[in-house]
Amino acid sequence: MKFSFILLLVLCHGICLAEDLPGNQKKAGKLTVQEAAELVEKANASDSGQYKLDLKWLTLIDRDVARELSHYKGKCVILDGLASINKDVAHGLAKFKGVLRLDGLTSIDKDVAQELGKSKAAHLGLVGLTSIDKDVAQDLAQFKGRLVLSGLTSIDKSVAQELAKFEGVNLSLGGLNSIDKDVAQHLAQFKGRGLTLGGLTSIDKDVAQELAEMKGGLSLYNLTSIDKDVLKILKAKPGIMLPLRQRDLKERQQINAIKSIRDIDFR
Repeated sequence: MKFSFILLLVLCHGICLAEDLPGNQKKAGKLTVQEAAELVEKANASDSGQYKLDLKWLTLIDRDVARELSHYKGKCVILDGLASINKDVAHGLAKFKGVLRLDGLTSIDKDVAQELGKSKAAHLGLVGLTSIDKDVAQDLAQFKGRLVLSGLTSIDKSVAQELAKFEGVNLSLGGLNSIDKDVAQHLAQFKGRGLTLGGLTSIDKDVAQELAEMKGGLSLYNLTSIDKDVLKILKAKPGIMLPLRQRDLKERQQINAIKSIRDIDFR
């Protein structure tokens, strides 16, 4: 599953042939329903290896255009140019099953969060959100794929409590550069398959003890300062991913072997 999501993200940065639109459309930042339908139809019929619809120039969208875009059968739809969407638009996009990037959104209300939480997307990018409240967190936690909230720089214990109810594939909170014991205690109840806290470069013993209670996978790959007591606590939990230099020799050898295979030129 982890490999499939990595592949999906790679493809999202791959070939895009759906941008050959008249300049006026891009300049206006919007599409009509007919234009959206024709764009998706052409993209779906393409036999040239198209993997994404890069529509980051789109700044305005209504529910009917959103519905047409959700019919795209490729791997990724990029809508980073949208600064805001309403409930109807979120509902219209919910049927798309690939990587859905809405990284331009800087805030969403509970109604939008509720629709996004029901989305069938495999990956939902909301990197532009720098803060969310308890109600929004509660609804986003219903999402079942990979949820990226790496724009959040801090969360309180009430938000942590709601995000801990996430049961999807992976939740990325890579923007958090510090958390206290109370937040860690709530995150330790995390119900999803994996939690990424890649923004943490150091944690104290109290936080480490709380995070060590987590049942699912936990990524702390950017820790640069770890004292021996913290390291002992974290290494006792096999589900915690530490920086490579902090892992056991056997694990480092396994990882290096995988890297070697990846680097082989099979031509």
